[in-house]
Amino acid sequence: EAEEEYFGLPEIATVMALLQVLDNPFQDIPLLSTLRSPCFSLGEEELARIRLARPGRGISFHEAFFHCARGEGVLGELCAGIAKKLEDWRFLAARMPLDKLLWELLWQTGLYTRAGALPAGEARQANLRLLCERAQQASALGQDLGQFLAQVETVRASDEGTSAKTLGE
Repeated sequence: EAEEEYFGLPEIATVMALLQVLDNPFQDIPLLSTLRSPCFSLGEEELARIRLARPGRGISFHEAFFHCARGEGVLGELCAGIAKKLEDWRFLAARMPLDKLLWELLWQTGLYTRAGALPAGEARQANLRLLCERAQQASALGQDLGQFLAQVETVRASDEGTSAKTLGE
């Protein structure tokens, strides 16, 4: 049995950060997590260059990122492409049921396939399927992305999240 908290598992944390960015793009930590994740695979140097594109006290990372996305050059094109992709997914989030959106994101980002290729891949994919089941239950209740994220935060705070179990030998 997995001993880690379900929402702390790397595959789940990656998807949750992406969903948080789609719900509210002005959150620095989820944005940084998403940019570093396999969705976009930005390195430390690129993230530092983004931050330095808009120096100053009181300037948040998301402000620097969106400023960079309006800029020119290689970094500006990179940020503009990422911002466009996030905007496309935000458009889908407003128009698709939550469970369908989640599957679409898993396939477009390759996160589901990548999870299967990692050690304990079957369990990682089972965890992602469990998240999709939770999203399907939320969709059946008429919840949108923001409500789903609030529900997840409640579950996380109460430590009720358990990882998926797969049959072993």
